[in-house]
Amino acid sequence: LSLIVSYNTDIYEEYLIERMFTHFENLLRESLEQPERLIQEIGYLTFEEQNQLLTAFNDTNAAYPKDKTIIDLFEEQVRKTPNN
Repeated sequence: LSLIVSYNTDIYEEYLIERMFTHFENLLRESLEQPERLIQEIGYLTFEEQNQLLTAFNDTNAAYPKDKTIIDLFEEQVRKTPNN
């Protein structure tokens, strides 16, 4: 199979188009290898993308003082940066 893609380079960057077609390729490969699977069951993300979404983006641990309330922390931040 051969595929030629034309896109507006003023709007889209090459890396985005490459990622999109990597996803498309993954979807096609999985569909051909396991035709009995429903399309919504097929994973098309790369391992790195899946890891980023499930692990890196969800790393929300933050250290904060346990002896202060949200209001205390807010007021403290206001004092530090009154013009923000």
